Amino acid sequence: MNALSRADELVERIDTDNLPEAGYWYTPEFFLGQRAFVLDALGDAQSASRTAAESLAAMPEAWQTAEWAGRRRALAQLGER
Repeated sequence: MNALSRADELVERIDTDNLPEAGYWYTPEFFLGQRAFVLDALGDAQSASRTAAESLAAMPEAWQTAEWAGRRRALAQLGER
């Protein structure tokens, strides 16, 4: 969990006003979704689902419905069951 805490600290430092053109998606909400995958891999499905839902809610609508976000949507839906 120390690694997750360190990752959270780094995400807080992201300068979203100066993202590289080739990495426009390197936003806090994107990395929050990555955190959801880690939580799921660690066996914390409830937190993973909640975190995935938070990530999607914070993303632009076009990202929320994008094909690449399908795994995030599936993970978020686990908490709805």
